[in-house]
Amino acid sequence: MAKPKDGTIIKAIGLNRVLVATDLSLDGGRAVRRASRLPLRPGAHLLLAYILPEGVQRSAESVILGAAEVELEAAQQKLEVWLRHRDRQDVTVATKVMKGNPAEAIARLAEVIDAELICIGRRGLSRLQRALMGSTARRLVRLARRPVLVVSRPATAGYRHAVVGHDLTPIAARAARFARQLVPLTGRLTAVHGYQDPLENIPPGLILNEPRVRRFETAKILGDRRGRMELALEPLAVPGKEWHQVIEQADPRTLLLEVARKRNADLIAVGSAARTGVNRLILGSVAEAVLERAPCDVLVVRTGA
Repeated sequence: MAKPKDGTIIKAIGLNRVLVATDLSLDGGRAVRRASRLPLRPGAHLLLAYILPEGVQRSAESVILGAAEVELEAAQQKLEVWLRHRDRQDVTVATKVMKGNPAEAIARLAEVIDAELICIGRRGLSRLQRALMGSTARRLVRLARRPVLVVSRPATAGYRHAVVGHDLTPIAARAARFARQLVPLTGRLTAVHGYQDPLENIPPGLILNEPRVRRFETAKILGDRRGRMELALEPLAVPGKEWHQVIEQADPRTLLLEVARKRNADLIAVGSAARTGVNRLILGSVAEAVLERAPCDVLVVRTGA
């Protein structure tokens, strides 16, 4: 368990600009409600965006856009009410309606407004479209340079327990740092690290295969990873918000999802290396598995773009 040093104070500054993408469905509404519960700086800006998908007939386009603007305005009013309930009248809420490929348009808009976070519902589009090209949320996570929060649960409070997949890389450290900002001091943070046995494929007959030597080497490997995890989490420790750790020899995808379910986490955070060209549509195996099977909201933080 990573504990803060005496006198260490790390301030979570909160978010200043958040892009909330909604398709005006139930899942889109959950993203809007979650936005009202995010830690926001004084004077923060929230932008609600609706993207009219390509392929809509011109004869129906104006009617659909008009209806979308009405629905988006209603969502804006709800969001402002929820913010007032938190005494956050200082937060500005604006709306924007656009036309284009939803995932691509949202990713571009996030760059234009310099959003620190994109908030979107898990589902979106029809079942047939999801089968052909993946959901908007999944495509957005693959395309966007900005952190993406994929919302699946109704937001009745701030996050209470975040589980972070940590492979001891800088990308994982950034995901952990972002998750820490989203969880209040009353919440809980758990770093999960799964690793494969490095002694698994040792040729027979070597001394490392002797049971006593193998137990010693396995314990040494585990101790090394625990020490590295302590160092990685130390800069993120604050008084009253200690990091819990789960480090096991296991598939990191399976372990992360298992810990999240057993501990009833309401947020899973993972890092994923951003890519360029055709490879930008590829996610890491851990992020992909989490998006597919997570029992809660998912935060994907990408770096390297």
